[in-house]
Amino acid sequence: MEGYTPRMTRFASMLVVLGACAASPPSTPLAELRTAYGDTTIEVVARDQINIELFVAPTAACPVLGDDVVATFNGEPMRVSRGGYDVTSRGCYPIAFWFDALPAAVVGVERRLDASQLVVEDASASWQIDTTRLFAQDFALDTAASRIVWNDVAQISTARVAPAVAIQIEGNAISFPAGTNITWVDARAHPAATRCDGPSICTVDLESAHDFAPAP
Repeated sequence: MEGYTPRMTRFASMLVVLGACAASPPSTPLAELRTAYGDTTIEVVARDQINIELFVAPTAACPVLGDDVVATFNGEPMRVSRGGYDVTSRGCYPIAFWFDALPAAVVGVERRLDASQLVVEDASASWQIDTTRLFAQDFALDTAASRIVWNDVAQISTARVAPAVAIQIEGNAISFPAGTNITWVDARAHPAATRCDGPSICTVDLESAHDFAPAP
């Protein structure tokens, strides 16, 4: 997926406007975020692309990360939105990390490690968040058993298949009516982060799809 995702377009526009009319507020080091603002939440959103958002509870003002903050995902440097200029039900927004276009190396590292890794750091602290594979699309179609198994997660939240038939979800398996020629699946899950060092909470929102139809 090329270019900004829609939410990142909103980030960029907001930062340009606000940057033109306001001086930068003092920055907050990573190590002081929790003591200054309370619990911090990192949310990893993977849907063909990867967007990572940092939420903190708003107080009199939202924090701004220092100029020295860097973020890497599977070793690849990410773009950084350092300041929370808006407030949602989740807290200050947007403090985020993303790619304009997903580097091929991200997927290559994931295959080699059988996992993915986010690192956010500045002079005061280094945060590490590890997750299951986010781009593997490891769906196994068992026609004889009339089910699809998503091998990268323990629990599927929602799913769709083509053709559109009634399905049942049990754990990481999707059951469909016997005799159906399934050609495609799209599923969503919220696997637990395997490591969450730094933030108070780490969440993962993962959506993946797979085409079972043979290539022409």
